Amino acid sequence: MINLLKNMSLLIVFGVVPTIALDYFSGSGFLNKFMADQSLSMLGTILAIYIAVASSFIAILNSYEDQEGKDIFSGTVKELKQTIAFIFIVFFAHFLLLVGTPEEASFACDLTLKSLKTFIFILFLYALYELSSELFTLKNKLPRKDKKQ
Repeated sequence: MINLLKNMSLLIVFGVVPTIALDYFSGSGFLNKFMADQSLSMLGTILAIYIAVASSFIAILNSYEDQEGKDIFSGTVKELKQTIAFIFIVFFAHFLLLVGTPEEASFACDLTLKSLKTFIFILFLYALYELSSELFTLKNKLPRKDKKQ
């Protein structure tokens, strides 16, 4: 839990704050345009990739368990399924933020909504990174069967 809070804090400090500050000081309005026009399709693509990778990961783990005849990765599989559900919820929250964003909002409201949308976007990228990292870490830990010919 502490690791999760630390990672969230790092995402906010090194991801959200600089992005919002740069958008504010540049005055380009790029972030609002990007979030309105592109973010949902990009997050949908990331969601599809995430589900495909996680499903493949689960299939690999189940296959390995079948070969070994042991229930080794049930906790990992359960956690992956929970993470997929969490990513769906976060995607839906981003959708609601986009729908609920007024065209004319006060500075505080605009800053808050922009920060939340940016955080969700960065969270999606981080979740994909974490899944990939775990996949490669576990791949190296699984024993390999030597092929003798």
